[in-house]
Amino acid sequence: MATEFLPSNAQIHLSEVLEALHSAPSKLGVDRMLVLRAIAYRQQGVLVPFAVSVSLGDPGAKHSDCVLRAREALLVRSVVSIGKLRTLKALSVFLRTWRSALDPKGPVYELQETANVNWQSGRWNGFPIPHWKLSLYEMRPEVSSQQPNGPFTNTKSGFIETTLGSAAAVWLGDEMLRQQPSPRREIDLRIFDPRAYIKAVTRQDGSVEVLVTQTKKVGLICVGAAIPSQSALPAQRVRVVRGKAVLKVPPDGMYLEIDLVGTNDTHFDRDRIALHPALGGNRFLAQLEEPDDASLDDNSGARGQDAQARTIPATDLLTLHPEIAAKCARLRKPGTYAEAVEKSFKIVRDRLRKLTTFERAADAFGKGKLRIKGAAAAHVEDDFNEGAKFLMMAIDMFRNEKSHTADSGIDDPHRANLYLAVSSLALTLLDQAELAPVDGPADTSTAISARVTGKRRKR
Repeated sequence: MATEFLPSNAQIHLSEVLEALHSAPSKLGVDRMLVLRAIAYRQQGVLVPFAVSVSLGDPGAKHSDCVLRAREALLVRSVVSIGKLRTLKALSVFLRTWRSALDPKGPVYELQETANVNWQSGRWNGFPIPHWKLSLYEMRPEVSSQQPNGPFTNTKSGFIETTLGSAAAVWLGDEMLRQQPSPRREIDLRIFDPRAYIKAVTRQDGSVEVLVTQTKKVGLICVGAAIPSQSALPAQRVRVVRGKAVLKVPPDGMYLEIDLVGTNDTHFDRDRIALHPALGGNRFLAQLEEPDDASLDDNSGARGQDAQARTIPATDLLTLHPEIAAKCARLRKPGTYAEAVEKSFKIVRDRLRKLTTFERAADAFGKGKLRIKGAAAAHVEDDFNEGAKFLMMAIDMFRNEKSHTADSGIDDPHRANLYLAVSSLALTLLDQAELAPVDGPADTSTAISARVTGKRRKR
């Protein structure tokens, strides 16, 4: 797969990484600001980095330096213009400057001379923009430390997370960090490519509409191929006109894989939509179910029966709340069902916090005076609200249970959908929420809110 700017899967020298950073603004059209985000904690006076990432061209990254204290965790953001990183030494110094500022006497580690690079399609961090992920490695020993317990909160910035992994996932914008068990030695460097990418894919009667966004004028073609396919039909090639291409639904296959390529066959983006009729028109559920090529063989015997047993019947498909579907749809591959479920729990918690400033259901309905409209009759309003409260308290408990174990036990798409349906019901109820009058303002400050600047604020 030719991706032109960098290899799609290879190992390159750090000098090539530096060259890519300097050429990205002109070749890809991204800005020149390199944004570093890190989360760390102290153990016996020593600063321990838990996770570090760097991005160039991430539309969701803020271009401002800051250090926030979230109880025992330190959240760091550092920004530099790539024009100041003219040498490998300058790049290495930038990657560790934040650590030196917080721990001047701490050890200094050099970077490994090579980095692994992998191209990734869109739908990362909520933005459908493809990018290259480069893994840089610091030559430091493995750290076996006692990690601090949550919650990790900063009231001033509204940051509230229960585990170190979830705090890292939110601060660094990478959902895969939620299951991170220990500090990482690698630094993720992501270079985004906004030149052309698939914005949305929708299925219509007999066709699939692909919406494309592009920032540079280049001829684009959508290539569609059925997966798996028993026929010898060639892949469809349809030119993108005015940001849109329409592909025909193939006669066989469970999925339509769509590649966005230039007229010179340079690869820009990739997406996939389900075609299996048992998965109906809900694209999120269709993407949640990943096919097993071996089990799709009609002659596979027991494996075929097992695949049939795992198919979600059309009558079981539940309509998800739009916010749940939109924010969880990108977590659609096998092995990420748990992340999709935990994300849905977090969405419910975020809504509670926005409504009442409390993230726990018990506090939101108690101290926050939250009430849900929509009871069948006035005399059962209390029962209705008690049921809503216990539903959301159950979500609190499920989230706590799954975030404190390495194996969440969710490896089946049907079971994942049931959890998502619970979150969807909770969010639908919260759409009808209101606050009862209170006698006075409640003090909801529960954590330290201060920047780590080296100077203490005068009281």
